[in-house]
Amino acid sequence: MNKMSDMSDMDNISDMNADKLFLKIKKDAYIKTRTRVKLSKGGESNFYFDNKQVTLDPEGINIVADRILDIMENEHISYIGGPESGSIPIVAAVVTKSLSRPAQVYGFFVRKNPRTHGRMLNIEGKFRPGEKAVLVDDTTTTGGSLIDAYQEVVRSGGEVPLIISLVDREEGARENIEKRGIRFISLYRKSDFD
Repeated sequence: MNKMSDMSDMDNISDMNADKLFLKIKKDAYIKTRTRVKLSKGGESNFYFDNKQVTLDPEGINIVADRILDIMENEHISYIGGPESGSIPIVAAVVTKSLSRPAQVYGFFVRKNPRTHGRMLNIEGKFRPGEKAVLVDDTTTTGGSLIDAYQEVVRSGGEVPLIISLVDREEGARENIEKRGIRFISLYRKSDFD
């Protein structure tokens, strides 16, 4: 996986971190079972990515945040959000790590259900209408949670040119997201782990 020729030291470090992240997901988060596991949107599968094992691990989340920040800097986007709860550790890490980068990033998350108290917001955190935002999630299957978050951000006056997933299960998320005109990047695909 690591290409060491014709690269700067920074590229080597980035590739080594990508390799570390891949191995961490494979060892700690990728679970194959003989029995069927229920997925968040009701489907069933004999494999599962428990990516909280990576996004709530200091080394894992550090690498995830760096990779997403690199993408965001190239896109010149300063806002990041996503559906609760898979995006929250990623958003928090990206926001925190952005302090050491040229441009700070501000974060938010989109609630699954509207709040019934306080300000009764569907979007919590640093969200500003008129701004472009990247949406993230730790795992995508059909993309339904991210599409719901996207619709709420657009309804609230934001733009979403890009969605990033840590791992895409390759069960329709890319197609469902891209047919809405949104670019989709997955750091890894399920087939990478076969």
